[in-house]
Amino acid sequence: MLCRLLALSLLTGLTVQAQSLEWVGDGALVEAVSADGSVAMGRLTSPAQAFRWTAAGLELLGNPPGAFTSRALDASADGSVLVGAAQLTATGGSDAFRWTEGDYQLLGLPNGTASSISADGTVAAGQALFDGRGRATRWVGETAASLGTLGGDFSSATGLSADGSVVVGGAFDITGTLRPFRWENGTMIDLGTLGGTGLARAYAVSSDGRVVVGSAPDASERVRAFRWEAGSMVDLGPAPGYPDGEYLAVDVSADGSVVAGSYGGADGVERAIVWQQSVGWRPLRDLLTDAGLDVSGWTFAGITGISDDGLVFGGQGRNPSGVFGGWVASLRPSTPAEPAPARASPRLTVGPNPMTTAGTVRLTVPQAGPVQVRVVDLLGRTVSVVLDGAVAAGDHALSLHTSGLAQGVYLIRVESPGGVLVRPFVLAR
Repeated sequence: MLCRLLALSLLTGLTVQAQSLEWVGDGALVEAVSADGSVAMGRLTSPAQAFRWTAAGLELLGNPPGAFTSRALDASADGSVLVGAAQLTATGGSDAFRWTEGDYQLLGLPNGTASSISADGTVAAGQALFDGRGRATRWVGETAASLGTLGGDFSSATGLSADGSVVVGGAFDITGTLRPFRWENGTMIDLGTLGGTGLARAYAVSSDGRVVVGSAPDASERVRAFRWEAGSMVDLGPAPGYPDGEYLAVDVSADGSVVAGSYGGADGVERAIVWQQSVGWRPLRDLLTDAGLDVSGWTFAGITGISDDGLVFGGQGRNPSGVFGGWVASLRPSTPAEPAPARASPRLTVGPNPMTTAGTVRLTVPQAGPVQVRVVDLLGRTVSVVLDGAVAAGDHALSLHTSGLAQGVYLIRVESPGGVLVRPFVLAR
């Protein structure tokens, strides 16, 4: 299923030219991006209300009945269903909501917040009061259930797998220390720390529930971003040039290979950063600049959401006019990589997909000439050259060796006299 999802989202290929950097709106604070990257959501500071943003523009959602402010915190995979929290006029407290096609539904628990939602929009996770205590909460339809704690008296959920079966967040242990948790099938487990004793929590989980990201203190009590998988928590390390600041990992791509986050240093400036399995951390500004996008005058304070393919980012910062608000940046191609079939076109397949060690690239070229076949990562970097030379017209089978590559999503890019083709494949160790 993951391979089919990635194939659909990446079929048009990847170029070094960024598609866009869009200003969502003045005071429009982006909280998340839908899995398909088509929708951003959050809250408008004035007038205070939730919003939904697409390429067509900003859609103000107003507030639920009886509420004086609201914010949207997550969306279904296609962005058609939103969840979030609303502040109630009568009590001053919050209630979680679900929004669908212009209609608000309050979920009806005191101090409720829905922070995450499943791909199909039927399952939500967040926090609400149970017997006067804050508890991580999972809603299936309108039915809510407390997920418990790690021995303390508080927990809160912030992330949910695509099918809604895995929940992550933070919970107090028996000593009253906030710890990152992963919940599945009725069991909440402590994910541990990076050696420190301070507060730690999980923020997001991959689509299949396998990879969890968040922040935790290291042995020196520095707050570091972590990536947890198969029982092991790994420090994602400092970004080049930023050794001693505070790191947060707030979202992750569908396969767990791209992590979005923020860095805060001694200068008090928060910066948006991106971690990829093959290259580590890089400032988002550098990625956009490398893609040929003019970011002069922009500040990217932090990333709050990432699409499933790891190519669309949403967050908050300032535009070149110095106004604070939300932005959406896309590293997807602006135009399809395959030419319109007005003449004979090359054909390309790669398999097996996913592959573990090696595979085969099958290529059909309609005319003889120079052909280049490369493996590129999701940042557009060439990581391997499969073929670079003249070939005859016809069918060709090329061996694809993946030794030295980290697991994750890669692209086969073919340039030939017949045009450019790109196909994704997943490397699963």
